[in-house]
Amino acid sequence: MAHNALSNHTRRFVSLLWQLHGNIGGVFAVFLLAGHLQINLRQRFDREVAGFHGSVHRCRNERLYLVFNFFSDIHNSLQNSMNS
Repeated sequence: MAHNALSNHTRRFVSLLWQLHGNIGGVFAVFLLAGHLQINLRQRFDREVAGFHGSVHRCRNERLYLVFNFFSDIHNSLQNSMNS
């Protein structure tokens, strides 16, 4: 019974994610905004640790890359779950 309830909950959650995923631009914007906010929060720390703009810029790009990868993984997982 508990397993069935969890399974139903998971299906509903995946369905909700898929509906959100339908608005790909909106979901993409959310991830981009999240990455941007994280970058802003970390800028001061980066500047103090790195000491020069080149390293700060490189750190920012690495974080954006991680955010985009995360979005891509969710996209692929949703596609795989809907196809199976």
